[in-house]
Amino acid sequence: MGSAQDAAAIRAGYQAFGSGDLAAVGQLLAPDIRWHMPGHSPLAGTYDGLPDVVQYLTTLMQMTGGSYGVEVQDVLASDDHVVALVREHGQRGTATLDAPEAHVWRMQDGRAAEFWAYRADSDAVDAFWS
Repeated sequence: MGSAQDAAAIRAGYQAFGSGDLAAVGQLLAPDIRWHMPGHSPLAGTYDGLPDVVQYLTTLMQMTGGSYGVEVQDVLASDDHVVALVREHGQRGTATLDAPEAHVWRMQDGRAAEFWAYRADSDAVDAFWS
């Protein structure tokens, strides 16, 4: 696939996640996807394979009572990668998350094979999830 198709697939994946359609998200992700989350919170680390990533995404929603979301601000793509500039948001009790991030997706055959999140303020995000 080309860069425009990959960018459109990633945008559609964010829309599917926002509407709670994890089955559609799963279609975007390669079965052996590697998902890298920075920081020191209980959610930080590398998740290997589609089942682990879907469980991670489900945990985000559970921990925030369904309030977790990602607002896409821009999407940039090359032949092998898509970068999404986003704002991550959510509520946990009295804590509020509103964090700018860059999400880097390595694409292979039209599916996301690897993911990295880069945060503007990793300490604040860690505090929210801890």
